[in-house]
Amino acid sequence: MIAVDGPAGAGKSTVARRLASRLGGVRLDTGAIYRALALVAMERGVSLEDGAALGELAAGLDLRFAPVAGGDGGQRVLLGARDVTLDIRTPEVTLGASQVSQHAQVRASLLSLQRELGARGLVVAEGRDMGTVVFPGAVVKFYLTASDEVRARRRHEELLAAGKAQTFEEVLRDQRRRDEVDMRREESPLRQAPDAQVIDSTSLDIDQVVEHMAAVVRSALFEGNEMTEPVGSDSEQRSTSGDVCDLSGRKPEGEVRGDHDQQPEGGALARELRELEAELADREAALPAHSIRPHQLLEIEDLEERIADLKRRIGGQRGEG
Repeated sequence: MIAVDGPAGAGKSTVARRLASRLGGVRLDTGAIYRALALVAMERGVSLEDGAALGELAAGLDLRFAPVAGGDGGQRVLLGARDVTLDIRTPEVTLGASQVSQHAQVRASLLSLQRELGARGLVVAEGRDMGTVVFPGAVVKFYLTASDEVRARRRHEELLAAGKAQTFEEVLRDQRRRDEVDMRREESPLRQAPDAQVIDSTSLDIDQVVEHMAAVVRSALFEGNEMTEPVGSDSEQRSTSGDVCDLSGRKPEGEVRGDHDQQPEGGALARELRELEAELADREAALPAHSIRPHQLLEIEDLEERIADLKRRIGGQRGEG
């Protein structure tokens, strides 16, 4: 279990999706669970202030995640047979999710569901209390944050891309209101776990954050090292054991890899490279001439990144030979 906590707009969803894909695991978007509950409550006329009624509603929530075709870690959120992936991303539902999450009855009802969904192999769980309440025994914990303005700008761009009209000032105001609610609620408030590594993504791009996280996870899983100092302002991150890992994802020289982190034989790497290059060619050929959606570009970038990583590994093996 890998826990990723942090405030709204810090990039948790995108980072968790790509990290899970990179590690061969699955992403657990717990925020989507609270959003789905808020959507159902609003549609059924249940007051968002009625903790008891919301707790009963949460206990009977028929929710599941289905992978998006393409294997990039994307997910659809289903309530029964209904796809609510887009419905739960409106500003109204976003604020509603913060309101319903304040109630102890709701969090108690959804705790077992989250733990059940998280007990399925290598899982990257993102939310606001993953490392503190839901999965306190997570092998690796991250607290991802960024400045208020940067977080609001990211959210504003998402809304514009989805065709939703809301000014930057409105997004910033709503975000600060949500931060206030999340941090001050009595039940499972948003806070950093003592053993979580803080990553400030204000001046970092997605690739830098994901590469660093992947290096930390590999280190924790296969070497038992813990890295808990903040990341963001410096180009290097020092672990408590004294090793250094830079944000490109490179690991210290002379490290010992676990069995699952051993480099495959050159033939297997070359075969994987050919398969990825073929997939990239297919994806690029399928892109429309106009109106390319942001998620399509992210998929292309992720494939290119994986191909470049494979080429570096193949080159390293040849150098060793």
